[in-house]
Order: sequence, then C-alpha cells, then structure tokens
Amino acid sequence: MNILFISHTAGKTGGENVLIDAMRAVAESTAHTLFVALPDDGKTAFAHALSGVRIAGIKYFKYRSARNTTWLLFRNIGYGLLFGLRKLKRYCKTNKIDVLYINSSVNIIGILLAQQLNLPYIWHIHEHSTAAHRWTPVWVDKYYRRWLFNSRCRSVFVSVGSRARWAANLRVLSIPHSAVIYSRYAEMPKVSEKRPPHPFTFGFLGTLSQNKNTGALIRAFRQQAGDVRLLIGGDGECRKALIKQAGDCPGITFAGFITDRYSFYDRIDVLVVPSFNESWGLVALEGMSAGIPVIITKNTGLAELFTHNGECIFIDPFDVTDLSKAMTGVKDNPAACRRMVYRARLRLEALALNRAFDARIIDIIHQSSK
Repeated sequence: MNILFISHTAGKTGGENVLIDAMRAVAESTAHTLFVALPDDGKTAFAHALSGVRIAGIKYFKYRSARNTTWLLFRNIGYGLLFGLRKLKRYCKTNKIDVLYINSSVNIIGILLAQQLNLPYIWHIHEHSTAAHRWTPVWVDKYYRRWLFNSRCRSVFVSVGSRARWAANLRVLSIPHSAVIYSRYAEMPKVSEKRPPHPFTFGFLGTLSQNKNTGALIRAFRQQAGDVRLLIGGDGECRKALIKQAGDCPGITFAGFITDRYSFYDRIDVLVVPSFNESWGLVALEGMSAGIPVIITKNTGLAELFTHNGECIFIDPFDVTDLSKAMTGVKDNPAACRRMVYRARLRLEALALNRAFDARIIDIIHQSSK
C-alpha cells in the first residue's frame, strides 16, 4: 500500500514530531511504501528529521505554514488551492497513492486533496479550540463535521479530552471512526543529581505564542524570592513582546530555539508549562523522563494519566497567583520534589506510551487499508 503523509509545515515542533513518529512506526513495522508532502516555506527541520526514515519520495508544494488563527487559516486555504492542490493531485496519481495521512486540524489542503481524489484518509488532530483560544468561526464547524463524519475518514485525537472538546464544539455527541492515541515523547537520560551549585532555575521550553501563556510565567517569576533564575527556550511571534516584558528583570534569560533538549533540562530545576491549553504535553513528558519536577496547566491531556501533587503539579493558567504559589512550593520543598520525580518515572514506565503509540498507529493504518 502507498501512503502519502502530508505535513502542515516544514518545521519541527510538537505536531510535526508526532507525524515523524507515526512515519517511523509504519516504516519500521510494515512493508507499506511511504511518501511525504511538505510545504515549500523555506524551513528544513522536518526534512532533516526524515533522514533516518525509509521513504520513497518527498514532494514540496506551495503552501503557507499553517497557524491557529482564523485569517491565516483562510489564507492557507486560498494559497493551497491556487498553488499546491493541482501538483499534489498529480503526485498522488503518479505514485498511485492509496491512503492519505493528514497532520493537524489546520491542514485543510490535505482534506481537500482527499475529497477530490476520493481517497481514504487518516486525520491526526493535535489541537482544539477553547473559549480562550478559538481560531475558526462557528460557521466553519459544518465543514469539519462533514470531513470528520466522512466514511473514508479515520480520525486520531491525542487525548480523550481533546476529542470530547471537538465533539462539543461541533455540537455532536460523538465522532465516528475516531480513536485516541497518546503521542510518543522523546525519552531523556536522567539529569545528574550532582550538578555544580547554581541558582534555582525555572525553565520553559516551547513555541513563544499567545497560547503558551509565557507572559504569565514571567509575572509569576517576578513574585519569587531569593536567588532564582528563569530560562526560556524557544522562539515564536511573541518573542519580542516577552523580551520587552522581562526587560528589567536580570534573572530571565531567553535561550532561543533549543536543539539539544537534554542540555536544556540539565540546566533547570523545574519545568513550567503554563499554557492556556495543551491537548497533550510532549515537553512535560520529556521533563518527567529527565527527572525534572513539572508544573503544568490543568488544561492538558496529561491530566487523564497523572495526578496533582502525585507525579506533577497542575495549575490554573488564568491564575498567576496559583502559578506563583506552585513555583514557590517546588523551590522550597526539595524532598517533596524528589518524591514527585520518582512517582513520575514509575508512572511513565507503567504507561509504556511509546510502545503503545507504535502499535495503535499500525492498527489504524490497517483499518484504513480495508
């Protein structure tokens, strides 16, 4: 069977990492032939990550990188229709593609391609709209219902809560032909317990976007007492505004895009993920595997698997005081942190998320082939 994996960007962040993991699982465990389509937007991180994956070909097409805002979503649709769709159709016919694997809910060109070619498609959805963060007008929901309810669609959601949110937004009781597959994460070596003495350091790692709520983290950090630091890793459209917000605080460092993630975790004492919404939470899982205490938004799919004050600390992302108290509590209670880290590692071992992900992806590929 010939499968075309379609990414909504040529970069490499959370959603693209999951797509690469899915491709690797299929390539290593099946005899299917894999192709990949990427937007020609000047980014190369995704293509570089494919160097170890068995694929038959890469197709670049004209498409603007998707973002979770309404006007950019519609810009992507128009740009894709004008410059990308016809070439993708020709590529699919030339390579006799049997199934499309579409990454992200904003990857509309993949959906339009599936509709025009009448092909079965797997739609891996990583995000969902909330009251605080909605990127599509309500009237577009009827199209999402049509696409998700299509008998040729097998949809994948990253958490039970994310699928329930989609059903609620679409005003339906359930979404047919759907599955919840918890995503893989990069397993990190445990950070050394004998690191040189250093100021207590909070860390943030992720895209500097509005949804990540990094501004609240900066405000909460300003309320911390003692010799403390905040290391912010990542880049994004909010970077300049955040640097301005942190301008008069010498304890805050912006490290830019992080390539060596383990070295980042080795420099911090606690990882903070204060997002308004995290459908899953790959960075938090990495931090847990590295032996770092994790403070994370309660609006995350990880709340389905972990407990508050058990393996991590959940906070209200809209309450800076709640976040500040959690940060102070972690800093002032090293023994409690060690217990939390120990329980988190035991829980990760019991869940075996990476092994389960591979098996479930292979299963849904087989379902689509039928």
